[in-house]
Amino acid sequence: LRQAEPVRPDIDVWAKLSDARNVLRGSASVSIRGALFSCGQMLGYDGLKSTAKAHGFEDGPSLHLISSVAASFGASVLSAPADLLVARYMSMTTSESLLHCVREVYDESGVRGFWRGWSVSFIRLTPVMVTYSTVYEQLRYRSGLGYLN
Repeated sequence: LRQAEPVRPDIDVWAKLSDARNVLRGSASVSIRGALFSCGQMLGYDGLKSTAKAHGFEDGPSLHLISSVAASFGASVLSAPADLLVARYMSMTTSESLLHCVREVYDESGVRGFWRGWSVSFIRLTPVMVTYSTVYEQLRYRSGLGYLN
């Protein structure tokens, strides 16, 4: 039997398969998406939790659950336009610009078109946010560090 040669990454092969300009295609829009996602998550979680505590709600698991849902909502709403544009831009076969994608979405559906699919993202994110945030807060509390302020 003949033994197969190991597959190894080779810069020459990579250069032949992909134009150098396409290596970082969409990286700016993915970075913007990540920033918007994190901003929505923190505004939702910390914003709701801080406001609720200021209005007399007790810091505990129920507040963490509600704040986690708000974090999921904020993250999915703020990142939806970038998610849509990233998906369209990276799947394009032509060398159109990101601005072309923006115009295309706006011409097809108007401003509301940028939030197409946000509810699916919300449904997908909510269990993750609820689990992560609640478990994290409880681990902090049980280890003596207290809840996040």
